[in-house]
Amino acid sequence: ETDRIHLISSFLAFVLTGEDPPIDFGDGSGMNLLDMSTRQWSEQLLNAVSETLSKKLPKVTPTGTQVGKINPFFVKKFSINPEAKVYS
Repeated sequence: ETDRIHLISSFLAFVLTGEDPPIDFGDGSGMNLLDMSTRQWSEQLLNAVSETLSKKLPKVTPTGTQVGKINPFFVKKFSINPEAKVYS
């Protein structure tokens, strides 16, 4: 059973941070599930697909939002600055 749904862009942020990142407005609107007037997931559209879909989608945020710091794995493996930040 599916636990979380991400697009490739937010999946990459997940890999780089090790955290569950948000989806930016641009990607969210491309999923055709976003209410553009409120910039939130449309409950009506989500429920038309599945009653549990809203629990599987991350929050939506503006493009360029900091989603976390670089995962320690990449710091050690590639000598990336541990203070490096990841943005959507």
